[in-house]
Amino acid sequence: MPYFTGLYFKDENVFFALYPTENGPVMYYEGKEYPLKKDLHIYLTKAEKSREFRIEEYNICIQYRISPYVGFDVWSDEKDVDLFYQIEQSYKNHEYYKKFTK
Repeated sequence: MPYFTGLYFKDENVFFALYPTENGPVMYYEGKEYPLKKDLHIYLTKAEKSREFRIEEYNICIQYRISPYVGFDVWSDEKDVDLFYQIEQSYKNHEYYKKFTK
């Protein structure tokens, strides 16, 4: 995928990335790589201004505040999306895997 480096979330304590590989999407968290698979149990718990993203099989739990800029500037070239919400909503979708496979 030319010029594609993946999507990521970063705050003071957490760096989490999702990027394409030959074998499909891979997540990077705390120095380890994890394959994103359709049979995982992924949960997103929502509060008013914070959320908790969990992947049972990998013992990943990330608590974060939602960005005030999601959908804020329609003219900007920068993307500010809730990556965890995107994963939770799309990870069982075949098209999502095609998008993250080289």
